[in-house]
Amino acid sequence: MNKQYDFLDVISVASFLISLQNLDLNVSTDDLSEYTNSIIQRLEKDINDIHEHLSVQDAKINALLNRLEDIYGNKRNL
Repeated sequence: MNKQYDFLDVISVASFLISLQNLDLNVSTDDLSEYTNSIIQRLEKDINDIHEHLSVQDAKINALLNRLEDIYGNKRNL
C-alpha cells in the first residue's frame, strides 16, 4: 500500500482543519433568523412609540388651533 499523500489529500486535510477553526464563527440560518426577528420587533416597537407620540402631539396642536379659532374667530390671517 502506497502511503504517499497527493496534493488533493493535503488540500482536503487543510480544508478540514480550517473549517474546524472557523466552526464557532459560522452563523446558522436559525441564529440569523432569530437576530433578524429581534431587530424587527424592536423596530416595530420603536415605530409604534413614535406613532403614539405623534398622535398625542397632533391632538395637542388641534386643541391649540381650536382654542385660537375660538379666541380670534375663524380668521385666516393669524
